[in-house]
Amino acid sequence: MLASSRRTRTPRADYDGFWKEGLGLFFQSFLVLCFPGVAALIDWSQPVEYLDTEMRRALRGLSRRRRNQVDRLVKVHLLDGGEQWILIHVEVQSQWVQDFPERIFRYLCRLFDRLGHKVIPLVVYGDTNPNWRPDHFGYSFAGLGPHLTFGVMKILDWEARWADLEASTSPFAPLLQAHLRTLRSQHQVAARFRWKVELVQGLYRRGLSADQVQQLFRLVDWVMALPEEWETRFDAEVRELEEGTSMPVISHIERTAEARGKLEGKLEALQQAVLVALSARFASVPESLTRQITGATVADWLPLVREAAVTPSLEAFEQALRGALNRSRL
Repeated sequence: MLASSRRTRTPRADYDGFWKEGLGLFFQSFLVLCFPGVAALIDWSQPVEYLDTEMRRALRGLSRRRRNQVDRLVKVHLLDGGEQWILIHVEVQSQWVQDFPERIFRYLCRLFDRLGHKVIPLVVYGDTNPNWRPDHFGYSFAGLGPHLTFGVMKILDWEARWADLEASTSPFAPLLQAHLRTLRSQHQVAARFRWKVELVQGLYRRGLSADQVQQLFRLVDWVMALPEEWETRFDAEVRELEEGTSMPVISHIERTAEARGKLEGKLEALQQAVLVALSARFASVPESLTRQITGATVADWLPLVREAAVTPSLEAFEQALRGALNRSRL
């Protein structure tokens, strides 16, 4: 019998990892849905490039609050031939911070100084305060001084447009719904379970590809974490859902990796989960990469377990591993 939802607290949501991966997978869909004016200026026939490593180097030494914060720096090409490309700095802020506008100003100054390119600041506010949405920073003396304006999107605003998200064919719409449902169910396990099942069921009604459905399922499952006994019930719902469709939402490989990765949270179990997933997806895992995995000092291995289950190549996973190592050193 399940524990009472009043006595069982929902696990803490990993908004950081959720948004980091969501923006990496669906960046174009994010901009089109949330910042359409910016998206309309971009030549989407050209590939985008994530410059997170360059960003970390440029911002090194600044005092940065890492909790509940996501930064992504993305290089894009423009339709206007007069400007070949710009950098877009995306900040996802999930809690109130008094000096946040000043911090964005400092980031932009440092990025422009170190990288030498224009940077467009976009901010996503994912907190629960509907009135907190700063969109500028500046100061003046005798009428002189700098002024910065940044693009703002408040996730709470989408609650009033829930029907639009339900009807949307954008793969980013379910991620906004998952964030909202997670915020509203912080102390309501039964509600989170019900909403999580509904969101997964809704993935099939959007006309998305099989890959998109699986990727979105992983992200919804990630952020809408449930206590263990409720996760067992959710897994049963997923299996029943899969029996009625030809498009499973989660592969056997990923189930195996997730299961092994959750074994008491041990480092060795998590590393073995990564190796199991990679071995199942590819003919062999090079010894050099195996040594990197077993010898890596990474703060959070679960995102790498998930990455191993869906990575398109061993080279892509190795890059993700290096990124995790760099984040652990900051």
